[in-house]
Amino acid sequence: MDEGNMESQLDLYGPELLNSINCSGLPPHKLILKVGVPVMLLRNIDQSSCLCNGTRLQVRKLGNHVIEREVLTGNNVGHIALIPRMNMVPTDETVPVRFQRRQFSIIVSFAMTINKSRGQI
Repeated sequence: MDEGNMESQLDLYGPELLNSINCSGLPPHKLILKVGVPVMLLRNIDQSSCLCNGTRLQVRKLGNHVIEREVLTGNNVGHIALIPRMNMVPTDETVPVRFQRRQFSIIVSFAMTINKSRGQI
């Protein structure tokens, strides 16, 4: 690809457009966190340590490249470990351009739904 064509592609898909894309499996572009907030993992990080998709965690310390967190659910309740930033590529076919974000694979999770079936009384 020549340099002129690349610049025109960058003009078409500027940072504002790429940052506004919200698709399944990607956290929002801007994630506002505080110490103590409950979060949920969006990717499997370490299955042997029960750091799987859907695991609820609580933020203990924030850093630029890692987040220290405590597990709230599962077999490892109270376990403390670090979550790194990861390269994430959306797989949604409706996205007009292929791009990559380097961010934490978590979303804020104040509430969760639990489906429970009831038998007849």
